[in-house]
Amino acid sequence: QGQSFLQNYLRTVESRRDLALSLLSESKRISYNSPRGGFYLTARLELPTNLEDEEAWVIRLMQETGVFVHPGYFYDCGPGPHFVLSFLTEAKVLKEGIGRIVQFLSV
Repeated sequence: QGQSFLQNYLRTVESRRDLALSLLSESKRISYNSPRGGFYLTARLELPTNLEDEEAWVIRLMQETGVFVHPGYFYDCGPGPHFVLSFLTEAKVLKEGIGRIVQFLSV
């Protein structure tokens, strides 16, 4: 009886994943591998030298834009600054949040 729910849920998650990837691709400072499952994605940052620490970047992003992402070290992302975000967020909120991230990186 849950098949229709599951199919709708999968379409919604895929749609939000695709939206997130499309929006993130607008920044030359963000690179990522398209997630093949799950609800989040990991992105690598090309930061100016004064912002190379990912934790400091995440805190500054939160303070200045109101957007919260996880620093990559929470997920053992390896060398270089990374961040992790969930794309389960409502599409309108996801679009606004990623737009703020892209704008923040362009300053």
